[in-house]
Amino acid sequence: MFSSKLLPFILTALIITINTVIWSKINSPYVNSEDVRGAYSLNNYSPYNDTLRFIIYIFTPLIFFFIYNVLIKYKKIPSFQNLLKTLQLSDNN
Repeated sequence: MFSSKLLPFILTALIITINTVIWSKINSPYVNSEDVRGAYSLNNYSPYNDTLRFIIYIFTPLIFFFIYNVLIKYKKIPSFQNLLKTLQLSDNN
């Protein structure tokens, strides 16, 4: 069985792999309302494709990783009141 410490890294790697597979399927529609000529217009390639791909590729694993840490590891983080009690007890000794 996988160690609970490795699980977020394995799932993050899986999300990155999935993002790599769907990379070519991430497209925004090309609109050339001003009839500008250039490399993008000749290939009907939207300039927003790369930006959208980058945002999805970078932020999907990051969002998952942070949500995982908040939801799963939150139970392991002591509350502020418990932390103060612990510090007071250690100061008294």
